[in-house]
Amino acid sequence: MSTFPFPAPCTPADGPCRSYRPRHLVHMIQAKYLRLTPDGWRDGIVGELGPRGTAVVHYLAGGRVTVWNHHGFAVAAPAGSPVRIHERYHALQSGRAVLCVQVLGRAAAQVTVP
Repeated sequence: MSTFPFPAPCTPADGPCRSYRPRHLVHMIQAKYLRLTPDGWRDGIVGELGPRGTAVVHYLAGGRVTVWNHHGFAVAAPAGSPVRIHERYHALQSGRAVLCVQVLGRAAAQVTVP
């Protein structure tokens, strides 16, 4: 049984998304941790946008990661966009927008946090 008050994934009949699970909304506590751990961000470029809200981000330092958000990335981070990924706290930043994502797979060494 889930400890979250709202089901996931969201459906259009539910109205606006109200879930704070990875891949939904950014919670204020999550945003705080993102600000407090700047060493966890990795720069990259959005490569392929896949079906069902996936995106492959190619890290500038090498490697790649596949992430998912239920709204998709076509508007906030289309292919070719420079982004930052924070794998530990499930976030993708594109410009001023921060999206909560779920990391589906990676092909690179993980970020080491001191």
